[in-house]
Amino acid sequence: RAKISEFPYVSQLRVHPFDKPYCGATLIERKFLVTASHCIYSKNKFFDDLREMTCNGYVGCLRAIFGLDKPGADLSPLTKDHIYEVEEIILHPDYDPYVHEQFADVAVLKLSREVNSSVAKPITEKFSKALDRKSTR
Repeated sequence: RAKISEFPYVSQLRVHPFDKPYCGATLIERKFLVTASHCIYSKNKFFDDLREMTCNGYVGCLRAIFGLDKPGADLSPLTKDHIYEVEEIILHPDYDPYVHEQFADVAVLKLSREVNSSVAKPITEKFSKALDRKSTR
C-alpha cells in the first residue's frame, strides 16, 4: 500500500470538504492542478462559475484536499493548509462531454492560494530531481 508521502502531489477533489471525493488531481505548480475534464464537466454537471455557485451555503464549493491516504480518511486532523478552494477551471477547448474516448479530457484548476510546501509538492519537482540525477550520470 502506498504512503501519502510517496505521492505528495496528489489531491482529492470534493464539492464540500466533508463530502466523499469524486475525482483526483495532481499538483503541477503551487497554485495549479491538472485533472480530467470529465471530473468537472459532464452531461450531468458543470461547475461553471465557482465564485457565484453555492453548495450548502459554501461559496466556491469545489475543493482540493491534500494529505489523505484513502478516500474515506478522517478529516479532523487536517488544517486549512490541507484544504484549498478552486478559484478557476480551465477546460481543454476541444473537450466534448458527449464523446466517450478523447484526448482532450484534461482540465487545469487554479487554486485560490498557493499550496503550503510542507503539505504538498508539485509533481514537477519530483521529475526535476529525477532528471537532474539522470543528467549527472
